[in-house]
Amino acid sequence: MKYKGLFTFLGIFAFLAVIGTLMPKSKTVETAKTESVEQMAQKNKEAKESSAIEKATPENWIYSTHQYGIDNKELKAAEVKSTNTINLKFPYSGENYGHVMIRNQGGNLDVIFAVDKGQFNQAYSGTPVKVKFDEEKTKVFTGHEPSDHSSGWLFLSNAKGFVASAKGKKHLKIEVEFFHEGSQLFEFDIDGLDLSKIGK
Repeated sequence: MKYKGLFTFLGIFAFLAVIGTLMPKSKTVETAKTESVEQMAQKNKEAKESSAIEKATPENWIYSTHQYGIDNKELKAAEVKSTNTINLKFPYSGENYGHVMIRNQGGNLDVIFAVDKGQFNQAYSGTPVKVKFDEEKTKVFTGHEPSDHSSGWLFLSNAKGFVASAKGKKHLKIEVEFFHEGSQLFEFDIDGLDLSKIGK
């Protein structure tokens, strides 16, 4: 009888051991800590990747500095390209962007509107250029071709007024008439203009 009780006890112990191996094991504190560290590392990695993408996003404005003239005077410029394109007839067919350049040349401020290729509808008094910043009222500037009569370039009147209106704005629309092509509309994302980079 003594041995029978011992065998019964050992049998119950063996049964409990088998049941223990079949039951799902609970996570240990160490395992939980390890998973927590891995999760934090993954979150940090995702945050760094997101930050890198933001830093890689190019600015709307491109800033440049040039030397000109016999005395190597400094010219600084900020340029932005239109977010849309137009398609004119031959010989100006194909994808055609608009460009706005704000230029500081020896303290003299210029605002230039240009296209990759095209010919504006010129008049003796200049070309009317309709300009709209954000949701403000449309303004009309007068565009004059450069002294060398280059096609596709207009120097806008009242450059200081244009720049003052551009400060702090996000969107710009420019409408101008082309030779035998009618009025064409260009849209620009001008957010983030930093005039200090051109000395203004």
